Formats: sequence, structure tokens, C-alpha cells
Amino acid sequence: MNFFRLLPGASLIALSAPAALHAQDITTEIRQDISRLLTLQVLTHIGELQETLGNAFQKNLYVDTYRSIVLSGKECLQPEVTACPAAAILANKQLHRYGGDFEGQDVIASIRTELDTYDLSRSTYQRELDLVRKRLREHYLPILKARELAKERRLLQINATRPEVTVLPNGIQYEIEPGNQDIRDISRATSETGITFYTRITRDVQFDALPESIRQIADQLPKASSWTFYIPCETEQAAEEAGRHAALDMAARRKERMQQLIPDHMQNARPAPDPDITPSPKERNPLLRLKVWKDTPEYPATVRPDAIETVI
Repeated sequence: MNFFRLLPGASLIALSAPAALHAQDITTEIRQDISRLLTLQVLTHIGELQETLGNAFQKNLYVDTYRSIVLSGKECLQPEVTACPAAAILANKQLHRYGGDFEGQDVIASIRTELDTYDLSRSTYQRELDLVRKRLREHYLPILKARELAKERRLLQINATRPEVTVLPNGIQYEIEPGNQDIRDISRATSETGITFYTRITRDVQFDALPESIRQIADQLPKASSWTFYIPCETEQAAEEAGRHAALDMAARRKERMQQLIPDHMQNARPAPDPDITPSPKERNPLLRLKVWKDTPEYPATVRPDAIETVI
């Protein structure tokens, strides 16, 4: 479960749900590729379990458990208590990632048809799986990214209405936990990106390693025991651009000052060209949620495990 799901209010939780309302974005070809991907994932998983468990593995029980969850269209809240937890966990992942974009009946029919011949075609299936993933990365991934962007904007809108959240003119939102620490003294940070598909990492960090947009507003931030920031990509890009312009301006002023101090005959006949620090175009990054604090006995770290959830 990610940070965004822990925010108060059912409307924020709904932001993490499968985007069934966007099903019109999906072409027939994409829908078929998703169904094929899920089928191959299930068959591969069954093959792995058969190798590990041998005769103790009951593939029909696996398929029945998987079928009941996928056709329900809802993630199972307690996969560990089902007849086959391994099948329930995979079904949950697939519904979370692709719910609303595939027909469960098509997937079940394909699994039933190929269940007994999978072992004979394992290498062929692996090659097919790679090709399907490649097509989905090309045609489906842009749709998922557009959906994530819409969810980000909605989340920021809702978040801005919460009384404990402060919204800054540059677009950053933040909230604090009471305390008397200065943000320049932080030692730990948990960063999370994404809403439906998210990555969460906790690490040691110093103030100088924080995003440029945070360092630029440090003087505006109150003392606290922790700070949680919501940083839109555009805000960080603007801060980085401002930082680059400031660096160029400082370099130009330093060069001008040096020219004033050094006699003409000691200056190079041909001045060295200014370094090209124009950044390369970057892919848009997702919304960053960043919690930072100084890890002390008075404020011990209690964080969730790191997580990386890929899309395809």
C-alpha cells in the first residue's frame, strides 16, 4: 500500500483504483495484448510452481482460485486465506495493474485451453511474452502515464483542501509534524513516486541532496519533527532552470570581475568558450511525495518497506 492511499478521505483512495472509466482509451489490439500477457503470466507461474512442488501442486485448484477473483473484478482482501494464496496474489496484482482493460472471461478461456500443453511450449511462450511486453510498452504505457497524470492533478486538488496542508506559490504542498528541528539538519528521507504504480525508497540523506525546489524555499519552512512535500514535476523543473540561470549569471559576473583585475597583456588572446550546460530534454517525472526528518531518539523512524512496482 502506498502513501497516497493512506491520505484521509475515500476520494483519495479512489485515485489508486483501476481506471475503468478510461476504458475507451484502449484499442482492441491493446486489450488483446493485455489478455495475452495475463494468460502467459499465469501459465508461467503455474509452470514454476509445478517444478517446485511437484505432485503436491494442484493446478486446477490454482486456476479455480484465480478465476473466482479475476471474474469478480475486485482484489481479494485476504489472499492468504484462499484455497490457493499464490493464485490469489497474482490475480490481485493483475487486477490492480490492468483492471478494466481486459476481459476476464477471455483470459480464463485461454488458460483452460493451454493449461495442459504449456510445458511443451515453454520456450515459445517466453519469446511471445517478451514480444507482448514490447508492444504494450509502446502502445499501452503512454495511456497509463496519461492516467497517472490525471490522478496526480486530482490528488493535488483534493490535498490542497486539507487544513493541515500548506500550498506554496511555486506549486509545492507540504505538511509537518510538530517539533523544533530545522530542515537543514535532516538525516533521513522517504521518497515515493506514482499513484497506481509506485516506487518507495527510504535512505540516509542530507539537506544538500534534497530537490532544488525544496532547498530554494528552506527559509520559508517552519521548524518541525518532519516535513512531507508534494512536488509536481513542473515545479522541480522550474526550480532547476532557475538554479541553472543563477549559476550562469554568477559565472558571467565572476568572469567579468577577473577581466577587470587581470591586465590585458596577461589575458588569453582567445578566451575559452563557455561550457555548454544546457540540459538534455527529460521525460516527465511523476509527482514526488517526499518525507524528511532528523532521525533521533525523540523522533525514531517508522517507515514502510521499500517497494518498486513496475507497470508492464
